[in-house]
Amino acid sequence: MPQPFLPLFGDSYERSALRMVIVGQDTKGYRSLKSFLEQESAEPGSGLKEALSEFQNRKFINWGKHRHTFFGFVMMLMAELHGVQNWGMMKRDACREVLSSFAWGNGNAVEYWTSSVSKGRVPLTIWQAVRKAGARFDGIKHLVQALSPRVILVLWKKMSPASYFAGYEYTTMQEKQGVKHYRIPSEDIDIFQAPHPNRMKFEGGASPFCDTIKNMLLANKLIVHFPNFVQQTTDSSKVVNYLRDLAPPGLDKFSLVAWVAEEMKKRDSFMSVPTLCRLLNDLGCRTNYGAQFSGKRGSYRLVRSAYWRLHAREPDRAAIIAEAFRRPNFQYAYSA
Repeated sequence: MPQPFLPLFGDSYERSALRMVIVGQDTKGYRSLKSFLEQESAEPGSGLKEALSEFQNRKFINWGKHRHTFFGFVMMLMAELHGVQNWGMMKRDACREVLSSFAWGNGNAVEYWTSSVSKGRVPLTIWQAVRKAGARFDGIKHLVQALSPRVILVLWKKMSPASYFAGYEYTTMQEKQGVKHYRIPSEDIDIFQAPHPNRMKFEGGASPFCDTIKNMLLANKLIVHFPNFVQQTTDSSKVVNYLRDLAPPGLDKFSLVAWVAEEMKKRDSFMSVPTLCRLLNDLGCRTNYGAQFSGKRGSYRLVRSAYWRLHAREPDRAAIIAEAFRRPNFQYAYSA
């Protein structure tokens, strides 16, 4: 029997502006229930932590050789949503900030008997009993409570909204080129449904589905286009508003600088310090003297301070701060 599947998330998912969960039907041959029970009995939580560690170490980059595999499509889509030109780089563990920013779910905690490599060795009655025991983790409710997603993409054509969304009132928004859009207003979640990537190759190919999903996210303002240099322009105002609306609550000004830097890094973009100041002012941040940030010398010291505060704990994230912000003339605002 397979181990029950529980949602897994990248180590930067929680602070991601998008907070996207990508859901499949089930995972064929997912680990071993026998080993899982033995491990959990010996050290409670260890089996769950092992699965989470495997995902957070991005082992899935080896599970998606091409775009018509589940993780191949996931990498292609995440690259497209973040402006990465060549998603194949992700198979070599490039773009780690993007690869660490999404979560993975399944509509079936215990895979279907017909899906499994073990179906010939386990009687169907036993399999059904185990699936029944795991059914509490099948619906979207568990996913919502565990991960508080903003967007869910279900790559499972036969997903039944009435069953999967049980416990929530939902609205059917639209269907476009094989992609369905639902919304759960009470949780402020948008759900998109498309076929499994293996099925996509019989329905026009993965690329058109990828484009449709991206365009629907753009049309619903769930993502925005990031220009190469985010500064005080009309084009950049959409980015500033997007970041302002999605900034994690409760962060101090130094943590917000780090968060903005990471969102820039995902898209290989940069932001001018005056634009950063406008964003921080909109979020209610103030200088040590209680004034708004002006974009002048003190604001550059803020970038420097944010860098050094993070450097001791997370030097890689601190380096992103040093690279993300520029002067209006495009020179680096601060170089460590």
